[in-house]
Amino acid sequence: MTLTIKDFAFRPNTLSAPGGQQSTVTITNQDSVTHSFTLNDGGVSRDVPPGQTVQVTVPFPASGTAGFHCRFHATMTGTLRAA
Repeated sequence: MTLTIKDFAFRPNTLSAPGGQQSTVTITNQDSVTHSFTLNDGGVSRDVPPGQTVQVTVPFPASGTAGFHCRFHATMTGTLRAA
C-alpha cells in the first residue's frame, strides 16, 4: 500500500489492512521538508526526507483503529483501520 505526503498532509489519511497483521507501506514525501510516519503508540517511527520514498512495516490493530502522525508537524495525522 502507498501513502503520499503532500502539502503537509497524509494522502490518504486512512489505511486499511487485515486486523492483527503487518503490512508494508511505501511512503513518498512530495514536500520540501522532512516529515515522519510515527505511530501514536511509538511502536514505529520513520523519517521521510524531502523528495524521498521509504518503506516501513506497519502492524495494524487487531480490531478498530490506531493513529499515526508526523513527529515534526502535529497537525499531520492519520488512521490505521483493521479491515
